Amino acid sequence: MSRKRKFRPNKGNRGWCPKCQQYKILTRHHIIPKWVHPQGNGIIMICNECHIELHSILREAEKLVLLDHEYMYYSILKDFLGEEMRR
Repeated sequence: MSRKRKFRPNKGNRGWCPKCQQYKILTRHHIIPKWVHPQGNGIIMICNECHIELHSILREAEKLVLLDHEYMYYSILKDFLGEEMRR
């Protein structure tokens, strides 16, 4: 079950979106997700519409990377179960 992400713009943070080149309320996008790099690694400011589009593109790219490394899932599950797995 996937849920739709809502990016809450900071009402006082207006500027030019580097993607669509429109003057709008901007949202923060963490370059590397906070769950991967909790100490922070930089952000970009983009409008809400472009932020949603960017996350959609990133999800597709992440899916391709994970499909290329499918063996990792089996290895982790095997270690977790402590036994040989059958595919």
